[in-house]
Formats: sequence, structure tokens, C-alpha cells
Amino acid sequence: SHYSPSPILQLAELPHLSYNFYGYDSQVPTTHHHDISPCYSSDHMRHFQFAMPPDTLNKTLYKRENVMYALVEALSATGKVTPLRINRMEIKELQSELQVLFTLLEKPTVAGDPEFPISENTMNQAADLIQKTIDKSQLVAVVQITSGLVSFHYHHHCHRSHRWCRWWRCQGR
Repeated sequence: SHYSPSPILQLAELPHLSYNFYGYDSQVPTTHHHDISPCYSSDHMRHFQFAMPPDTLNKTLYKRENVMYALVEALSATGKVTPLRINRMEIKELQSELQVLFTLLEKPTVAGDPEFPISENTMNQAADLIQKTIDKSQLVAVVQITSGLVSFHYHHHCHRSHRWCRWWRCQGR
């Protein structure tokens, strides 16, 4: 009879790696810091830029991370895409406005096997929804602000009459 080692024994014979983690950050990761755009070609990206009122950061107690998180949440819900596809978000504080820049990524071509699958829009479908929402002054970003035991929300609703609530550029079409 021929001896056949078990798969575990076969794996034990292979070289293996061990890792030591230093400075492990236990904070919940934020999607706007995780750049997956290098996985996409330039024709699978659309770049956007719009403006918000100049006092947005002041009204949110300068909680930049919370503002960015709220914007990613609002844009991903509006476009019906995962938050990872709202990518490379930046906010720039200018004298006359708060400038928001982000890249919308195409729907992945390879589907995984998620426990809870979701239906997502393509890049162009999402871009159209996002653009129409802002053009109609209906984008609402809800920013969570916690100070001690007090918690409140700052709602920014773009109104068409505000000069800062407008699309400046929608590239990649």
C-alpha cells in the first residue's frame, strides 16, 4: 500500500511566514482613507468637484473626518454604490467655500461571494444620480458631532440659490 500524508502534514512541510504587528490601530477604519483606485484603469473613474458653504467646518466644530465620512455616506447612498467606490475624497477650505473633490469608481468586474450581496449601480448610473441630486439641491450630508454627553447633527442641505451649491466639473464621461 502507498502512504499518502494528510493535507495538514503537507502544509507543515511548506515554508511559512509569521507576522508581528506593531502599532496596531484598533479604531474603525474609514473608507475615505482606503484608496482602491490603483486597481482601476482611468476609463473606470469619474472625477467630481463641488462646493459647500465656507462655514461648514466651523458649524461642525472642525470635525473634518466626520464631514468626510458624512459626505461619503451621502454620496454612496445617492449613487447606490458601496462607500469604497467614493474614492480619494478631499476637502479644501477656501475663503469663499469648502471645496469637495472625489473620484467615483466603476462597479467591480469580478463579483465575490459576500454574505449579504447588494445590488450596485454602474459608474455612469451612479454619476447621473449624484449629479441630478446636486443639481436639484437635494444632497444632504448629516454630520455627527459629539461633545461630552451632548450629541447633535449638522444637516447641510444644498439650495440652488446658494452660489456654493453647484457642480463645478464632472469629468470622465
